[in-house]
Amino acid sequence: MKKVIFSAALLLGAISYATAQNTNDTYQNGSGNNADVIQFGDLNDSDVDQDGMNVPIGGLDNDAQVYQDGGANSSTISQLGDGNYSENVQLGDVNTAIDDVGVGYAEDNTTLTLQIGDGNYSWQKQRFDNNFATTSQFGLGNTALQDQNSGPNQSDGNFATSTQSGFLNYSTQVQDGSRNYGEVVQDGLLNWADQYQEGNDNEAYIFQGDAFNEAYQTQIGNENFAISYQNDLSSGGGNYSDQYQEGNKNSAVVDQGFFPAADNTALQGQLGNRNEATIIQAGADNFAVQAQIGNRNVANAFQDGTLNYSEQGQLGNRNEADALQEGDANYSSQIQEGNRNEASVAQDGVLNVNIQDQFGNRNSSETSQEGLLNVSLTEQVGIDNTAEATQVGAFNGSDVFQFGANNDSMVSQSGIGNSADVDQFSFGSGNMDVITQIGIGNTATTLQVSP
Repeated sequence: MKKVIFSAALLLGAISYATAQNTNDTYQNGSGNNADVIQFGDLNDSDVDQDGMNVPIGGLDNDAQVYQDGGANSSTISQLGDGNYSENVQLGDVNTAIDDVGVGYAEDNTTLTLQIGDGNYSWQKQRFDNNFATTSQFGLGNTALQDQNSGPNQSDGNFATSTQSGFLNYSTQVQDGSRNYGEVVQDGLLNWADQYQEGNDNEAYIFQGDAFNEAYQTQIGNENFAISYQNDLSSGGGNYSDQYQEGNKNSAVVDQGFFPAADNTALQGQLGNRNEATIIQAGADNFAVQAQIGNRNVANAFQDGTLNYSEQGQLGNRNEADALQEGDANYSSQIQEGNRNEASVAQDGVLNVNIQDQFGNRNSSETSQEGLLNVSLTEQVGIDNTAEATQVGAFNGSDVFQFGANNDSMVSQSGIGNSADVDQFSFGSGNMDVITQIGIGNTATTLQVSP
């Protein structure tokens, strides 16, 4: 009999020891609170605190669910206010999920976290009303941070989602305002995504595949739109994109993933309203930067090759710059200041150089380069000036400067080592110059000044 009692005591002690491996601390204050916690592994820790003391009768309709299957997982849920819902599911080991929902009269917030793997970390913070956030992490060592603030008194909520499948991916999403939407999907290794939105009705998406990609998105204002694709449909890795928009109804698009792409850099900055910027990069080690200040400006850059460089800067209203680079180590610079200016360049070859500077209104510059080491320089100051340069071959050079109004220049070079120099000054009806060079080593110089 003593042996039976002793054996039973040992069994109870073993059960107590096993269950003591997991810890749970739940505190609920108010009416209609609900918390479900299930833990199977060892050393899991769950802390659920639902407190509704911001209203006289306490919190209403709060719901928290925690399910941990592996070991050494940690879950923390703290909800203040009315109608909050939060759920954590962790199946691997050493995962951490922290949900902090609401302050003051926080209502109708929802957070969802699912982590399948080991060493993942999720942090979700929601303030005030009608926010929704979800995080899904499937691999190892991923980190997701979400911070939402939509304002009090039943303000429309934000929506943020982050899905990371792979290893050591990092994403952070900060939303301050109403009806903002942000989504980060990373499938690969050591990708980094950062989203910050301040205002109303902004949208930002980031899709990254492969490895070592970095994407940053900042939007301040209303109804701005940003997309960054990096290796979502291709291989490569090591791409970098940074998008900054301040104003209203601006649009920024970066695509570094439709074709094989690696180690490309895309930078976009826009201040004003209704500006549009697009960068598409395929290949390796390409660099593109776009800066626009004003309203309704458009900048487009497409790079396919290696070591191409494109810069586009526009100050004013309704300017447009387009750059197409195919080949290797081509250089293009387009700077426009004023209104309704247009600049376009197409480069196909190696080590071609294009510089287009326009100051004034309604100026137009178009450059086409095909071959090796062609150089085209175009500068226009004034109103309604037009310049066209076409270079086919190698070592051709074109230099066009136009000042005044209604000047028109056209340079066509086909061959090797041709040179054209054009200067036009007009204070009347405008000058017109046409230069055509075919062959080797041709030289043309034009200077026209009208009263």
